[in-house]
Parts: sequence; C-alpha cells; structure tokens
Amino acid sequence: MTRGVGIKPTVGLVSSRGLVPNCPTIDCVSVFCNTVSDGEAIIEIIEGFDFEDPYSRLPRAFSFATGTVPSFRFGRIAPADLECFGMPECGELYERACERFTEIGGTAIEVDFAPFRQAGELMFSGPWVAERHSAIASLMDIDSGSLLDVTRTVLGSAAGYSAIDTFGAIHRLHRLRRDAEAIFAGIDALVVPTAPRPFTLEEMDRDPITLNNRLGYYSYFANLLDLCGVAVPNATLPNGMPMGVTLLAPAWHDRALIGLARRFEASAGRAAFELKSGG
Repeated sequence: MTRGVGIKPTVGLVSSRGLVPNCPTIDCVSVFCNTVSDGEAIIEIIEGFDFEDPYSRLPRAFSFATGTVPSFRFGRIAPADLECFGMPECGELYERACERFTEIGGTAIEVDFAPFRQAGELMFSGPWVAERHSAIASLMDIDSGSLLDVTRTVLGSAAGYSAIDTFGAIHRLHRLRRDAEAIFAGIDALVVPTAPRPFTLEEMDRDPITLNNRLGYYSYFANLLDLCGVAVPNATLPNGMPMGVTLLAPAWHDRALIGLARRFEASAGRAAFELKSGG
C-alpha cells in the first residue's frame, strides 16, 4: 500500500478486550487505512470506554484544536541526530517532509531525541519483555510450543530480569516521560520517520532481532511514553519503496494529530512522492 495511513490511538482509547495480548499494560489497537479521513471514521466507530477491559481509560480534554489553526510548532530531529542506518537518502526524504510541514504553516523546532530513543530501548532491552512472556505464557507453552526460534529467543530473555530490575526500569521510564513532557510543552507535535530505512526479507531473515529493533527505532517508545501517533506517506525511494513520517503527541491529542496529518496529506503533490536517483 504505497499511500497507506496508520493511526495509533492513545493507549486505552480503543478497547483491547479480545486482542491477543502482547504487553497488556501498553497494548493498543491500531488502524491501517487508505486515507487520514478513513482512519478517523474508523476511530470514531471503535473508540470508547470499556468497563470490561481493565486497561481502558476515560478520555481527557484535548489541549489544542483539531488542526484548524493556521500555524503550529512541530518538533524535528536535528540532522546530526537523524539515524538512517546507512541509507542517507531516507534522511533526505525526512528533510523534505519537514519542509512540507513548514509550507503548511508549521514552525520547525529541533528537539533532543535522546529521551525517546532511550525509552524505545526499554521495549526489548528491558523488563517489558517479561510482560510479553507473562502474557503469552497463558496461551501456549513457550518452551515447546509452535513458536519461531527468534520469538522463543526473545521471550526466553525474560528470565534474566528481576523484580528489582523491573522497578528500576519503571522509575527510569517515569523520568523519561517527564523529559518528553517538557519537550512537548514547546511543540504541538513531534515529526519522525515512520521507519529509519527499509530492509529486504533476506536481510531480515539473517538478523531478525537487530533489524526489527532498527525498524522500531522511531516507534517503540510511543506506547511506553503514552503518546498517540499518525503515520502518513511522504515520498518514494529510487527503488520504489515508499517511506512515511509519523506525527506524535501526548495522550488524548488524537484528533489534533489527525487534523495535522490531513493537512500534510492534502499538501502532497506528485513531486513530493518521488526521489530521483542521484538527487
């Protein structure tokens, strides 16, 4: 889907009852669709508080309008901090996206990406993998069940984390959340690449753990930091692979992000979706 849109709601905005669990405390039902408006229509149907879901949450008021204001501030990653894992042309597409956000009324503000990166590292290099183990252990035998070897390897690492490790990570995460709050106090949304770069299936088969972690470099932190997000198409690499950008904001800013994403989507022209070889 070259023009696909993804909406990751605030955790608890959509009930996760009936969902095969992953990390129940931060699981989130996301929407994949063709346009931002389609995604918003789906969210309006499936959102709502579910008393039977212990992780469902009552929504709070939004802190800025739903994209109708003519100007806004968006956080961007400094060029020196942009990580594309050896594919600089992906960074060029991100720069082009930031230019487009400026053209539709945005003011770019460079932010410190470190708190987001460090929070993302906790997902698979921290005790949240133990929550994954706990959740799936109720469904199948992890040691002898029909799991992929790489999945069994990841879940097997859960035994290496103690209760002390878990609380230490929780305390660190709360500090990182406060750091993220301070950053969002000066911006309306953070714009990041949806993924740093594409990988082939052959590359993924050779090193699935490392490359999956790289694919999640700009997304693994979202639920841990209690953010909502909207991913929209941006441009196409010379090899034909589409690349997108994701708008992120604190919990309950879902409608505001959808409004900004719709404006970005409307600004797309044919030139914005193609990066020619050699420039």
